[in-house]
Amino acid sequence: MTATPPPSKELNYMFAHIEDDKLVEDPDGLAYDYGGPGDSVYSFISPIRKQRPEIHRKWVPETPIMYAPSETLWDRVAECPPVEYKTGYWRVWESGPLPAPVPPIDPVSISVFLNIFNVPQKAPSKGATASTFINDHRSDPIAIGRQKQDDFYHVPISLFHAEFAQFKEDIVSALLIRMTLAYRWSKELSGFFEDEKKRESKFHELLSDLLDGYKVPLLVEVKIEFTQGSCDAVFEIVLCDQEGVRLILSNDKYKGDWRKTRIPSILVIHNGPNVQALGAVYLTDQYVEVLSPSLPLYFSEYDTRSMENLLRFMTALRNLFRSLLKVYEKPNDYAIDSDQVSFPYPRSYRSSGTTVWFNYIKRVSQIRLVFTARTEGDQDIIIKFGYGPYGVEAHQAAAESWPLPQRLAEPVPISLVDGGW
Repeated sequence: MTATPPPSKELNYMFAHIEDDKLVEDPDGLAYDYGGPGDSVYSFISPIRKQRPEIHRKWVPETPIMYAPSETLWDRVAECPPVEYKTGYWRVWESGPLPAPVPPIDPVSISVFLNIFNVPQKAPSKGATASTFINDHRSDPIAIGRQKQDDFYHVPISLFHAEFAQFKEDIVSALLIRMTLAYRWSKELSGFFEDEKKRESKFHELLSDLLDGYKVPLLVEVKIEFTQGSCDAVFEIVLCDQEGVRLILSNDKYKGDWRKTRIPSILVIHNGPNVQALGAVYLTDQYVEVLSPSLPLYFSEYDTRSMENLLRFMTALRNLFRSLLKVYEKPNDYAIDSDQVSFPYPRSYRSSGTTVWFNYIKRVSQIRLVFTARTEGDQDIIIKFGYGPYGVEAHQAAAESWPLPQRLAEPVPISLVDGGW
């Protein structure tokens, strides 16, 4: 006799569009309704997150939060116990087919807010095989620059932390500092190792010498040779970073003001006799960007250019580490308001000798670095980022050629960040 399966329970969800700690109407008037089983919710979320990545949204179960006028609904949210910044919204769904048992409808209580970072947990070594990672990526895409989209470009990581911009400058044009350690990197890491652990141990030793013996807030992925093993090194280190962030945001052991930052991380890949750096931040989701090409360490002893590239890479990596270390030493200096976390870090400019502070409102175009913003004096402004001298000179020339009465505003060219922006 076949046992009758238990009836499936369905939950209805809505999106809460929240700005400045208030529940507001979606400016585009879009509505999404989901009435499927709880274990299919992520396949429903993914295309919406891809379509509207710039908007901070929280998932709110229809029960026991009853649909009601916005102001009364958010008043009830405000009555909830306070939560640690970015640890999940009240209670977090960690596993299981449903976010939580559905209690009786209570118009004055708040149930579960889902943290959309909670993609299914999986050991990085298992999730990093090419077939598994690609399959998971289809339903829960990770921002790693793959696959490319024609209608959406991510904000560069260098506009979230200037330290990453400086790294990119340093690997190209940093002052060459001769160090015998570079010769050790080239010689000792170009050799053959009996197993991955021995290569990893040697790389950690040399990396520690470069970083002055500090405890390192970075992730290192080592492969004995470039094609060794079934896991892709990039996929694996991305998943390691994801699991690390999941752990520190959900474990009270890791409480601290640094949670108020974007949690910038350095990801270093030592794939056989090669080395590469990536950067990662946590916005409302994980975001990873390539910072350097993969540098071979087994170049000819007479190849001066390759040695210079290695020297600049090592100098840039040490400078980046020292810079990001300051974020964790004084996190309040780098704290980000929750409604600004997905926008570039510059929040002020100088005009007529005065510092003008502003908050971003939204990204105007998903393929251009143009944002609407509002100053503390309630003036609406447009913020546009350009790279190199062209960004300033071209827009200044365009403004000067436009008849003054028809100009909407005078452009104010500002050097905002390191790295050429």
